[in-house]
Amino acid sequence: MVRSGTLITGVALLLAGCRDAVPGTGHPALDEPLSKTKGLIAPTDLIAGQASLPHAFVIDARTMEAYRKGHIPGAVQLWRDALTRHDLPYPGMAAARDTVRHLLDSLGLQADQPVVVYDDRGGCDAARIWWLLNVYGHRHVQLLDGGWLRWTAEGRPTDTAVVVLPASGYRFPHVPDSTWVATLEEVERVRTGGVVLLDTRSEEEHTGAVLKQGALRPGTIPGSVHYDWGNAVDFDKNQCMKDADVLRDQLSSLGVGPEDTVITFCHSGVRSAHTAFMLTQVLGFKHVRNYGGSWTEWSHAAGMPVEVKVAHGDLP
Repeated sequence: MVRSGTLITGVALLLAGCRDAVPGTGHPALDEPLSKTKGLIAPTDLIAGQASLPHAFVIDARTMEAYRKGHIPGAVQLWRDALTRHDLPYPGMAAARDTVRHLLDSLGLQADQPVVVYDDRGGCDAARIWWLLNVYGHRHVQLLDGGWLRWTAEGRPTDTAVVVLPASGYRFPHVPDSTWVATLEEVERVRTGGVVLLDTRSEEEHTGAVLKQGALRPGTIPGSVHYDWGNAVDFDKNQCMKDADVLRDQLSSLGVGPEDTVITFCHSGVRSAHTAFMLTQVLGFKHVRNYGGSWTEWSHAAGMPVEVKVAHGDLP
């Protein structure tokens, strides 16, 4: 077990390069979005927008196996393992800024290129990339609404060739922005102070009935509100984001509104990145942070309280 007083984690290291963020600037704005929801772009907009995004850099956030079977022409492949630390006592923590910079350099991204990311999991893995790039200083990032499923369902062109671009000498064009990030210490400090802690895992994880690999203890952060990230995705309609009115009603029923300060978390900051995306980019919430360490880190930290709502294994 890790003592919270000496905790050196993926999130702490992730924030190490973020302390120079410009104070008071808030969340970075996207430049001239192509669609009504600024972080989302539809396949038709991506194609029609080539005049506006002539150098758009498309990232396929699926595994290489899936990518080789077919992908959007010109897209490079980037699976989450490449963005994950592997030197900590527990898995899933986000890679440090310089690691991500080297990776983007190797993929061929230019500092002035807008980025479009897609996956085949409702935008979950794509949103993790969106969040990391915004944290580290690449601000023009959009998600392809519906991702790979919608692209293929609409009969869009595909390719199987592996795209390899020359190294670009990439540098993040903006300073890091720590306003997107919550740390363990911050979550503990505000846990009873009027901030909404939004647990975006499954109900079974939230109640403690299921303990996913990597976490040390089952349960949730006491006082957290449960909102399964998948509730925002229409899985019967090509995995598109649900309408904003539907999403607002979902959150309103939980007592969560646009004026609230919200910290999202899940198991390791992936699903919660999607909810942070939905809140800020679709619903326009202004005060949202993603707790990247999430339940994995919290469950390993000594002295952090845990709420278990059912006995482990009670739910099917």
